[in-house]
Amino acid sequence: MLRIICRYYNAFQPFLERQIQIFMDLSEENILAECILLGLVIDGSSKGFRDIDGCTQLFVSPQIIEYCYHKIAKKSLGIVYEWSTINKETPLENRFNVMHVATLIRFLFYFRIYLPKEELSSVLQFLASLRSNHVTLKKVIYLSINGFMVMRHGDFESYKNLTFYFNSQNLKPIAFDLLKLIYEGTRAEKSLQDGLTKMFYNLSKTLR
Repeated sequence: MLRIICRYYNAFQPFLERQIQIFMDLSEENILAECILLGLVIDGSSKGFRDIDGCTQLFVSPQIIEYCYHKIAKKSLGIVYEWSTINKETPLENRFNVMHVATLIRFLFYFRIYLPKEELSSVLQFLASLRSNHVTLKKVIYLSINGFMVMRHGDFESYKNLTFYFNSQNLKPIAFDLLKLIYEGTRAEKSLQDGLTKMFYNLSKTLR
């Protein structure tokens, strides 16, 4: 229903912005509210989606995505980042709710072409540093890493002049973290091997 409303009524966007603020106030003490909000934004905003690029068309203004990134996702992921840098190799689920972290990462994955270009390398390095024993969360992390590694920028309206964002130069500083993640995952569940194989392929192809 949110998607239909956003598609046909531009006047709904100010209302959505007010609801975002209300949910943000709730999410200070309720991560479920944050998960619901980001889930609504993902499902209600995504008009066009491609595996290689994520969401390429929106039912809402890109400013809403940027607002949610800076005010919600980046803020919560910053807490995860600070904890993970201190507690290296410790599974995220020892401290954080799996659904919450997965929803935050899912937001990054869907709207990666709308994130600030200057932060993309940091986001990829952050994802490569995450550790978990939870199979579903691992799948989300691997899927997102692969999505960022092959993401493109350019004219998504006509799908012309698209070029890959990551190349041998800007991926090289992150290569060690990616290789370490791949190596540690060699003994992982069989259901995760495809994601790791794809990650190694994307890494090798880009660094060539």
